[in-house]
Amino acid sequence: MKSTISMKGKEIIENAFHDYNNIRPHSTLDYYSPLQFLEKWNSDGSFREHYRNFLKNLKDGYRRRRNNYYRRSRMNIS
Repeated sequence: MKSTISMKGKEIIENAFHDYNNIRPHSTLDYYSPLQFLEKWNSDGSFREHYRNFLKNLKDGYRRRRNNYYRRSRMNIS
C-alpha cells in the first residue's frame, strides 16, 4: 500500500513538472509555453526582435518600480 501511494505521488509530481516546463504559459516568455516559445524563437527572426524589446520593457518597468520604492523610502515622513 505504501509503495502504491508513493508511486502515485511521484507520478503526480512528474506530471506537474512536465506541465510547467513544457505546456504552461509563462509571463516572462510573453505568455507562450516553453515549447511554443522555442519553436517561434528558432523559426522567426521578427519574433526574436519582438521578444528582445519585450524583455527590455519588462526590465525597464522593474527598474522604475525599484527606483520609486527607494525614493519613497528615503523621504522624511515625520
